[in-house]
Amino acid sequence: MTATGVYHKHNFLKLKVFRALFKIYPKYASPNEIAEMINVEPEKVRSMFKHYFRYKYVSRRKGRCSISNYIAYKYRIKLLGAQTLMRLEGLYIQDRELNLRKWDRGKVPQKIDSYMGLTRAGYEKMISEGNDMNIISVDCVDIY
Repeated sequence: MTATGVYHKHNFLKLKVFRALFKIYPKYASPNEIAEMINVEPEKVRSMFKHYFRYKYVSRRKGRCSISNYIAYKYRIKLLGAQTLMRLEGLYIQDRELNLRKWDRGKVPQKIDSYMGLTRAGYEKMISEGNDMNIISVDCVDIY
């Protein structure tokens, strides 16, 4: 899959991944399956799961991937991940940046306009195709 020309700001990718894992909770899912659910490149999701496992947000086990039929790690959200999801959801509903460290240090996260931004390649692609700036307004497809 090629780059889409957008990037996620302020832990927005974490929110999308945790939403998808919470939706299918008792089951395990591979990074490729999660990427397909939230319409993101699998490479981005795969690299994030390394950190999520290290910080104990998710548990993992080896299993067969349903998309490509090879053996890989599959992940499931843990209690700490669900608690983090609830905190991120609260900030998302208030249109605030999803920075939990700032919240833990007693500072109030700032309000922001969008959780996604255009990369240089995305901007050049948008200009060459003649599209307007409505691309950024599509922040998230709700999974619930």
